[in-house]
Amino acid sequence: MTRDPKLLDDALTFLYNACHPRIAATKEQYLDLEDVRGGGAFTRHFCRQLQRSLPSTATHYECHLFTGHQGSGKSSELQCLSRELEKGVGQRRILPVYMDAEEYLDRNDVHLFDILFATVAEVGAALKEKAKIELKDSYFEARLREMKAIFFSEVEPTEAEWNLGIFKSKFKIIKTSHNARKEVREALRPHENSLLTEINLLLDRARKLLRERTPYSDFALILDNLEKIRKVSGKEEGDASLEHLFVGASNQLGGLAAHTVLTLPLSLARSHVGGEWRNLYGCEPFSLPMVKTRRRKEYKPYEKGYAKLKELLQRRLDLMPYSQGLRWEEVFEDAATNTLIEFSGGDVRTLMYYIQEAITEENQAPITQKSARIALRASKRTFDAAIAHWDKLAELDKSEDQKIPNDDAEYRVLLQQGAILEYINGSDGLEEEALGEETPWYAVHPLVRELTRFKAARLQGQAL
Repeated sequence: MTRDPKLLDDALTFLYNACHPRIAATKEQYLDLEDVRGGGAFTRHFCRQLQRSLPSTATHYECHLFTGHQGSGKSSELQCLSRELEKGVGQRRILPVYMDAEEYLDRNDVHLFDILFATVAEVGAALKEKAKIELKDSYFEARLREMKAIFFSEVEPTEAEWNLGIFKSKFKIIKTSHNARKEVREALRPHENSLLTEINLLLDRARKLLRERTPYSDFALILDNLEKIRKVSGKEEGDASLEHLFVGASNQLGGLAAHTVLTLPLSLARSHVGGEWRNLYGCEPFSLPMVKTRRRKEYKPYEKGYAKLKELLQRRLDLMPYSQGLRWEEVFEDAATNTLIEFSGGDVRTLMYYIQEAITEENQAPITQKSARIALRASKRTFDAAIAHWDKLAELDKSEDQKIPNDDAEYRVLLQQGAILEYINGSDGLEEEALGEETPWYAVHPLVRELTRFKAARLQGQAL
C-alpha cells in the first residue's frame, strides 16, 4: 500500500511529541513490562498490602521505597499506581496524593522542611481538587501567616482564603528563589521538633474528613522524583547529602501518618546502607530494572524484550488521530528500530530520546538505520566525556556473576551515570538461577561498549 506522504509526515510529528522522554506514560500509552523486567509488579504488590491492612483502625501505615535508573519508567509506574488506587483496592477507594518533587524542589539545594511542607501543600490541593474539601488547620495557617510576605507579596488573601487548597501554586516559588527557600526554612526552624507531629495530626484530620464526606476510605502519598536530589542544604553534594536525607531523616520521611511511596536513588539503594533499609523504613527498596534486551552473559538479543518495546512504540503510534492503521515499520525501518532498542539497553526514556533524535535527523519516513546510528552520537560523546573508571567497566564486562560490590564508590558513580545498567530478569530457560531466585545483575551500557576507551580497557585487562 502506498501511503500519502503527508500522513507519514504527520506521523513523525505526532511521534516526536508522543515519545517525549521526560513525560510519564498516560493511561492510553502505558504498557505493563513486567514479563520482560522481572522482579514482580510494584503496583500489584503495594495494592495487595493496602488491601490486607486494617481499613479504619490501623495505626501502622505502609511505607515503600521505590528505586531504579533514571529513565527506567518509575514515574509511569507511579502514575499507574495512582490510577489503580482511584479504581479501588478491594472494597476500598484510596485517594492518591501524587507529589512531583521537581515541581517544588531545587535539586541542588534541598532541606527536609521543603519536602515536608510541599507534601502538606499537595495534600491540601488534592483534597480540594478531587474531594472538594477545603482543608484548614490552625497550626499551618499560623505558619502560612508567618511566611505571608514570601508567598503573598502581591495580593494578600482574605481571611476566607486561608486554607491549604490554594497554597500549592504559591509554595512552588521556593524552587526558583534562593531567598524564599532561606526565609521558609528560617520561619520553620523554631517548629522543627513539632513539625512532623503537626503534619500527622493534619493527615489524620484529612483522613477523617474523607471518610465522612466522600467515597474514599483513605489516601496514599506518592512522593516522586526525590531520587533526583543532588545536594541537601549544608551538606556536600553526592553521598553525604543522600545519606543525610534518606538515612538521617528516615524518622521523618518514613514517619508520615499515611501509606507512603518514596523514590530513592539507585546508587544509594545499592550502597553499604543496603542492610539498614528494613530497620529504617520497614521495607526493602523495590527496584524497577531495565527491560531485558539481551541475554545475560551474552550479547545476543533477547527477542521477547525487543518485541515488547516494539509493542510499546506501536501503541503510541496507534493513538494518532486518523492514523489509517499505520504500522510502526512504515515509519521506522525495522533495522533502525532494532538499533535504537539495542543501544537503549532497555532504558525506556533513552529509547524515547533516540526516537526523537532519529526523527530530527532524517525528517522523513521511513527513518533509516543510518539516521538511527546518528541519533546515538550525542549520548556516545556524553559517556566518553563523563566516564572516569574504564577499568571498573572492563572488570564487570568480563566477570562471571555480573555483580558489583555495594561498598565500591566508583561502581556506584558508574551506576548513577547509567554507564552500568541493572537488570533483575535473570531467570529464563538456561539462565535460571538456583531456587528460581531473581537477584540484580549488571551490564555495561551497550553504547559504552562501543567506545574506544572501553575496548582499550578491556584489552588491557586481558593482557594482564
